[in-house]
Amino acid sequence: MGTNAGATFSGALRCAIRASGLTLQAVQARLTRRGTPVSVAALSSWQSGTNRPERPGSLRAVTELEVLLGLESGALITLLGPRRPRGRHTAGHPRSDVLPQSAAVAELVDQISPEKFDGIRLLYVEEHVRVNPDRTLREVRTRSVAEAVRDGVSRCFSVNFADSADDLDLVRTEAVDRCRLGRVRRDHARRVVGAELLLERSYRSGEVFSLEYRSIMGQPVFDREYFRAFTTPVALYVLQVSFDQTMLPIRCHRFEAPTWSQPRADREISLVDRRSALVAAQDVKSGMYGVRWEWT
Repeated sequence: MGTNAGATFSGALRCAIRASGLTLQAVQARLTRRGTPVSVAALSSWQSGTNRPERPGSLRAVTELEVLLGLESGALITLLGPRRPRGRHTAGHPRSDVLPQSAAVAELVDQISPEKFDGIRLLYVEEHVRVNPDRTLREVRTRSVAEAVRDGVSRCFSVNFADSADDLDLVRTEAVDRCRLGRVRRDHARRVVGAELLLERSYRSGEVFSLEYRSIMGQPVFDREYFRAFTTPVALYVLQVSFDQTMLPIRCHRFEAPTWSQPRADREISLVDRRSALVAAQDVKSGMYGVRWEWT
């Protein structure tokens, strides 16, 4: 059995399950016997289009579904297209074309504060990502230095993305230094969470301040890349991705792109101190900057 040209993943899966005559419970039971367990709720969300498989285990289940439902190899997996971007977003006056979720980010900013989070010029952003021995990500630590360009600057805004609505509820932001957590808003449909970070005090124009916070995933994330999306300028961005000495990648690449949909400029890099990928970008205007890695 094949799929129609132009079909969506959810539509093709729904038609294939209907044609098989199997219930979702029966499909779930057979996937479990094949060693790729998926919940009935997940299958239902896949075929309705409210969720999509993106984790490695879920993608393996999709290939098993192709066999189980009598489809050609790749009939479902190729309809998924590229993964939704997972990374961080620096919000100010968001450009609408940097990420697919930029509109959702703007709406979250409006929900937390109609006055926006302007009046800040980013001078320095440093992020440290740790990859665990089981190849998962759990935490990202961020330190920013900025200058107030108007009087009364008292807060910043951080955004994270998740692979599913369930994952989104587990993502949390924690204040580490010179700030405290304010309001948090989640957009489950577009899998975006925004957090307000309240500064120590209100800053006058020309004053420089710093803050540090961390984003915790809540459950392991099997990613092979990390990036930050900038929609406002920053003088210097530094990203460090550290790996456990017992589980090192075979190669790493730095990449950048003006927007999510445009081709990436990609270059292989060597690990520093034998366990960390370290990249820096100066005079960033807007766009995506990140590191990806490959395992054996």
